[in-house]
Amino acid sequence: MLASFPALGERLDVHRVDWPRPRRAVVDLLGPEHQSLPVLLLAHDAPDGIETGVANGRRFVEGRDAIMQALAARHGIPLPHP
Repeated sequence: MLASFPALGERLDVHRVDWPRPRRAVVDLLGPEHQSLPVLLLAHDAPDGIETGVANGRRFVEGRDAIMQALAARHGIPLPHP
């Protein structure tokens, strides 16, 4: 995805997390109940309503399709063709 939109890669901080649970980096931010991947943590200035959840005061988007929707709303990338 980021390879298709290089400018988007410059606007996001991407952190790769090891697959086995517990995913400590994600647990530290969102708690053990929200350690599914992929997850997109939203900046404080992201528009309201694109998040799929809130934990520990942080808004986030879980799941590939929801993340694609959020990136389209936030950064104007096109949605994949159905």
